[in-house]
Amino acid sequence: MRLALLSQGRRLKTPLGPWLAFSDASWFIDPSLDQLHRKIGNTWFLHPKLPRRSGRPSYSSIGTVCQPPTLVHRVKIYTKGNSLVCVGHCPIVPSSMPQQSTFQEFLYSSTPPSAHWCFHSIAIPNDNGLQLAKAINENSTMVEVSAVTEGSFKDYHGTAAWSITCHRSKQQLSGQIVVPGDATDHSSYRSELAGINTALLVTHKLCQFFRIESGGIISGCDSTSALATAFVDYDHRYSINTPSFDFLGAIRQLQRSSLIEWRTNHIKGHQDQRVPLQELTDLEKLNIAMDLQAKNHFPYAYSQPRHYAIYLEPWSIWYKDKKISNNIHSTVYNIVHSPTAYTYWSQRNVSAMRLFNQFIGMPSDRLPRKSH
Repeated sequence: MRLALLSQGRRLKTPLGPWLAFSDASWFIDPSLDQLHRKIGNTWFLHPKLPRRSGRPSYSSIGTVCQPPTLVHRVKIYTKGNSLVCVGHCPIVPSSMPQQSTFQEFLYSSTPPSAHWCFHSIAIPNDNGLQLAKAINENSTMVEVSAVTEGSFKDYHGTAAWSITCHRSKQQLSGQIVVPGDATDHSSYRSELAGINTALLVTHKLCQFFRIESGGIISGCDSTSALATAFVDYDHRYSINTPSFDFLGAIRQLQRSSLIEWRTNHIKGHQDQRVPLQELTDLEKLNIAMDLQAKNHFPYAYSQPRHYAIYLEPWSIWYKDKKISNNIHSTVYNIVHSPTAYTYWSQRNVSAMRLFNQFIGMPSDRLPRKSH
């Protein structure tokens, strides 16, 4: 399967992320010069690259003393005979992150590009959300802050609107998003999950920005299925065939890293069509407002190229530059058993069925973490 679906050299579609430590590392790479370096004590050694026509880059195991490189990434290598093979590399996070002056700057600087689609249409209060953070941090039985989300689906596109609101001060963080995915991936359910994922991410970053380590918040939407699958027990294992497996994995990661308590509240949708507006609850009014904002965001969705990456998704499989998000088992089965694949492997005397049986159907925790 790896040989059939990955690019030459099995390179990752999405980097695994920056390294968090420098002092305990010994191997580095200068990406601008494609040079491998080793640091022993205060001495640096240069290992020249070996000529190779294809595959992963390889370097000589014999190094010579050199000057410290100006730009280095941490690198993962393994030894193969007399050569060192580079598996992958990423930049190093500074030991002390620079303090951003605004919450919006913090959102973009503390997340990779795969998360930035969540912030394109964000509206932030003048105090950067300080009142919201304080309200989340209050340890009381009455939760004052709600994250209300609403997803929408139309013409093979998905949008969502989200808000984080303090019911006492009426302060609000809000925004609209274009849901990632191919035309065949989208549904109302996926849009609801995208809204929940974005609200979780922004809340998590707000707590990081103001160093909030305890508190509570309510997540509310009008989709019982989205709430049930998004906030299921931590011990629950999602099947790879679960619809929108990528969003559910990202949501699970955000929940695990959250220091505040998340509660859920199902909100009856479209109550303005049945009950006078003044008789609606705050959550019902917010749900109506989010529904309108999500629908108004469709013209923007139609004008944008489709995007696929989701920050913190556990792993992904890509085919022809598109991520497989739904029906993973049957989709990969059809790819492996396509005439093109059969022709390719028959020329190499390899059975596609054997490859399929080797990988498809194994538990998700044994699958590659990121694949292309």
